[in-house]
Amino acid sequence: MKAEELRIGNLVNYGKDIADSVVSINYNMVHLSQYSALSYDDIQPIPLTEEWIEKFGFEFQEDESPYGMMLYTNEDWTFCILEERGTYSYAESQGEDYEYFDVMCLRTVHQLQNLYFALTGEELTMNI
Repeated sequence: MKAEELRIGNLVNYGKDIADSVVSINYNMVHLSQYSALSYDDIQPIPLTEEWIEKFGFEFQEDESPYGMMLYTNEDWTFCILEERGTYSYAESQGEDYEYFDVMCLRTVHQLQNLYFALTGEELTMNI
């Protein structure tokens, strides 16, 4: 991974797929909450899956989106995740209307966290 891909609080994997959050970043090392001073080669992104999406409080909607894709929404219905054949994108909704944005394919947990923060100014937290 590269330093410019990460923010404090991003979730990444290290070791044998052990998820942990980033607590500090510098030019050649990243520090995680359970482990200190790892090189960027020692951490991997966490693949975005339905399980992770639901951990962040998004709920699957029984009705498909107008685009024929599975729809996950958060509690305020302003940020939605669309899934089509294992590929995730995002949409925003205003009431019943959806505006689809395919600005990036969301492949990893930290990409979803970063996009959510960029759009809302709030951290995406897990529902445990």
